[in-house]
Amino acid sequence: MCLIAVAYRVLPDWPLLVLANRDEFYARPAAPLAPWPDSGLLAGRDLEAGGTWLGVHPRGRFAAVTNVTETPPDPLPPASRGALVERFLAGDAPSLAYLEGLEATHEAYRGFNLLVFDGETLAYGSNRHQPREALAPGIYALANAGLRSSWPKQQRIAKGFATQLEAAAPPSRAQLRTLLGDQTPVGAEALSAAGLEPTRFGPTATCFIRGEAYGTRASTLAAVGPDKVWIEESRFGPHGRWEGAQALGRHRECARPRTANQSAA
Repeated sequence: MCLIAVAYRVLPDWPLLVLANRDEFYARPAAPLAPWPDSGLLAGRDLEAGGTWLGVHPRGRFAAVTNVTETPPDPLPPASRGALVERFLAGDAPSLAYLEGLEATHEAYRGFNLLVFDGETLAYGSNRHQPREALAPGIYALANAGLRSSWPKQQRIAKGFATQLEAAAPPSRAQLRTLLGDQTPVGAEALSAAGLEPTRFGPTATCFIRGEAYGTRASTLAAVGPDKVWIEESRFGPHGRWEGAQALGRHRECARPRTANQSAA
């Protein structure tokens, strides 16, 4: 997952509204959005390393991960970043407690950014950037650097999201899809100003990437409300070819009671 925008406690009817693009190599196998029979979460599934990049659970939980752009170490850390999302969604830990519990195992993962929402608190954590934090109500965007990075696509989608929310509350799904499908080119000057090398980052600087071997594989809308969760995934192939869509909604379930010996993470 490479681009996420979140409106947190901005809309009265939807405490959490999310739009996101997953950018990945088309050859990497993945299953489309579906209910997971073993845990009840609603998400796509990475068939190579396991886990998922983004999902919701009917108990009002949301989580998503993005990779941190960096030169990978050798050998690569063994743990799957997609498992971080799956475990949070299937579990009961509060957002900040879950992120705190991960800190002892940060070195087992390549660089990641993680957003988690337990139905009450949206929190951000990373093994490369600022300490974990509970986020205040507002609009946030996340790509492959830190939460408050100046990456152009990150700033562009946050600004567009804010504009739509000011003009229409809530905006239509078609309006949100337009933000995710934005292919406005980013110039070399803007990339350099954000500390990004234009030759390397230019081909992937747009919100939606239309590549031959690598590009936007899925555009996702998700929301958590007081009594319902819903999620919609549109899938794409090489050069942005549309390959289908799926939408799922569930009434909110009551949270499972936690036993005294359950770990916070």
